[in-house]
Amino acid sequence: MMVRGEGNVSRALLASIEEGSNITMNRKLFDTTLLAAAFAAFIAVPSLSVAEAQDLDKQIDEAVSAMEHAGADQKAEAAQKAKVTLDGVSEQVQQIEDRMNDEWQDMNQFARQSAGATLNKLHDQRDRLSQRYHDLADSSAAQWESAKKSFLDAYHQLHQTISDAQLDL
Repeated sequence: MMVRGEGNVSRALLASIEEGSNITMNRKLFDTTLLAAAFAAFIAVPSLSVAEAQDLDKQIDEAVSAMEHAGADQKAEAAQKAKVTLDGVSEQVQQIEDRMNDEWQDMNQFARQSAGATLNKLHDQRDRLSQRYHDLADSSAAQWESAKKSFLDAYHQLHQTISDAQLDL
């Protein structure tokens, strides 16, 4: 039977357990220890609860959907929805950054370079979205559709990068 471990448990220790060597740690204790370590690592990361993350996603989705259908005559309401979207994705970016910072010490050089590149990309795209928000809020009726499209395009690009980063964590 193959035992799979997480984190810093060495393959040699796992192999020793599989082979039944003189290690006194039994399977149940090993599993309990692994579970406790995984739980401790999970709760040590400051993040939104599952319910809070789902609520934030729902708020962002609703705001984006409302914006997609807003005409120039609904500019004030759409700008408020754009602000909700910007604030929501900013919070998501901050959560990703906090988690990467917490895990930095455990990362190898390649993982650190990748995390740094991801954070740079997230910040650049978030800044671009912020600029598109200001363009949207300042747009005239004639510029509305173009400004709205630019904001939504920037949002969708950042949303994809956020999703990718969350999967990598």
